[in-house]
Amino acid sequence: MALKALKCPNCEANIQVDDKRDFGFCSYCGTQVQVREVVEVRYSGSVEAADGEYIKKLEAGKAFHKIGDFYKAEMIYMEMLREYPGRAEVYEGLICTITRNYTLFISENMERAYTLMDKMVLVASDDEKQHYTELREKVIGWFNEGVMKQARENELAEIARLNKMIRENIVIAIAAFVFAFAMLGLAKGDYVLSRLGLLACIAAVWSLVMFIKNGQKRDALMKKNNQMNDDSTL
Repeated sequence: MALKALKCPNCEANIQVDDKRDFGFCSYCGTQVQVREVVEVRYSGSVEAADGEYIKKLEAGKAFHKIGDFYKAEMIYMEMLREYPGRAEVYEGLICTITRNYTLFISENMERAYTLMDKMVLVASDDEKQHYTELREKVIGWFNEGVMKQARENELAEIARLNKMIRENIVIAIAAFVFAFAMLGLAKGDYVLSRLGLLACIAAVWSLVMFIKNGQKRDALMKKNNQMNDDSTL
């Protein structure tokens, strides 16, 4: 009887089963393991590593990535994942591409990148497992830092926009009040001028209300941004 070293598809424990049998059982969780099928898949994976077409596509993906054509690189890696789902380096290439060399971290990419990283570690061989596990932890750290940085930049842009609106509110309010007093002073019973003066007063009050609201929004964002900066320095 010859024993074959396999990995349980359920708990991923390293097990040994008789390679002459059609199936065996995991000694840790009891899951039935189809011996011949698993052996064929593992053998197929070793053939893929040396296959010229695989290497050709991998090099093409790396080349497009290097020249900055991330769209074509991503398409190549996506196609490779369908053909070679058991190669951790393909997942690594795709993750590196969608994050633009681990520099573009936006919330829309987070779920996708996390899923790819989990699969990357899952399919990695025993020799690769530590490398890809450490890479996953690094990318998660970069991702969290990048998302926080992007959030701060968005808040700073919003604060700048609110400051601009506040200045505009002040200018409109002053101009409206001046116009209102001028119209009311000239009206002397004139219906049109008095109505223009009233509308100008309404515009001035509305501008003051918006001035207060925008100021409150700006102050809240500034407080939040300062808090995030304080937390990041701890």
